[in-house]
Amino acid sequence: MYYQHSVKDTFKMLPEYFDRDINKVATEILKRKYEGSIDKNLGVIVAIYNIRNISDGTIFAGDPSTHHDVEFDMLTYMPFVEEVVAGEVTELAEFGAFVRIGPIDGLVHVSQVTNDFLTFDRRIPAF
Repeated sequence: MYYQHSVKDTFKMLPEYFDRDINKVATEILKRKYEGSIDKNLGVIVAIYNIRNISDGTIFAGDPSTHHDVEFDMLTYMPFVEEVVAGEVTELAEFGAFVRIGPIDGLVHVSQVTNDFLTFDRRIPAF
């Protein structure tokens, strides 16, 4: 299932970005940090959007970068046990099939599909 979360974080803006629009820099930095990662509580982080409330930067001694507090929204995908989802078979192997469900691939092992004996034919490829 897909979820939307509002998140607060701090990002570090390097001096070479000071001449650029802070909203674009924040978007770029946060997308690089979060998108495609997996969090055990949130699931797969699919997208970062709606970046808002970027604070004035704080400079720490010995660090030329500015540190900004920011709020943003993220779209996550967190499947739950026994959830029924539509998927697309992306690859077949002797032991089962890889199925794309949302932003991730899952393995459907042959033992979970049927109790019958199956033979994998590499020429087709099919069971």
